Amino acid sequence: MSPRPRGYKADRGALSYAKIEGIAARVRRVLAPDVPLSEALPGLELFENLEAFGVRTPTGKISLSYGVLDLPAGVEAETRYFEDNNCIVVGLSATTYKHLERGQGRARHTLNHEVGHAVLHAEQLKRMSTLPHAAAALARAQEHRFCEDTEWQADAFAAALEMPARGLLALESRYGNLSSSLVSSMMQVSVEAAVNRLNTFGTRRAALLNSN
Repeated sequence: MSPRPRGYKADRGALSYAKIEGIAARVRRVLAPDVPLSEALPGLELFENLEAFGVRTPTGKISLSYGVLDLPAGVEAETRYFEDNNCIVVGLSATTYKHLERGQGRARHTLNHEVGHAVLHAEQLKRMSTLPHAAAALARAQEHRFCEDTEWQADAFAAALEMPARGLLALESRYGNLSSSLVSSMMQVSVEAAVNRLNTFGTRRAALLNSN
């Protein structure tokens, strides 16, 4: 049996890898303009720079903010819309924030995943306040494809933000060969994340490189 999508059906519908690549590239230029695409994206600095970025939606611009939240046990992060100030807050648990301070790859991926929700699903967050991660809540989601799935889209966004296609091309030009260990070391991501991203890059190379 094939695995089912983990999240809600995205209000904005299906997104391709190439479309997400272009969106992530624009976000990275705002949040980390001085970091070469072939180098690791900072975690703490990006988190504290979120207020420099706003999300444009069909109903207007929504500002972003950040915070360290008292979240339920087992919940690493949460992205929530606040109507009173028309703001989306990317919140990390205290433990995730400590790991982010230490440069842990998982904590950075968690942050980037939540930024993906804020950027890709702003209108949906506005409608729902938050996108629940709990299995019981996700069971209410209607049937949909992976490319329409909020969690899949946020994961794809995080990978594109952390390991941009043009950054991978730069590493390939410099070292002559791309390996998961090289990408893991240079981008400061897990080997598993590097393997998955290299698979995507290998099968969609032209589309990703021409997306921005």
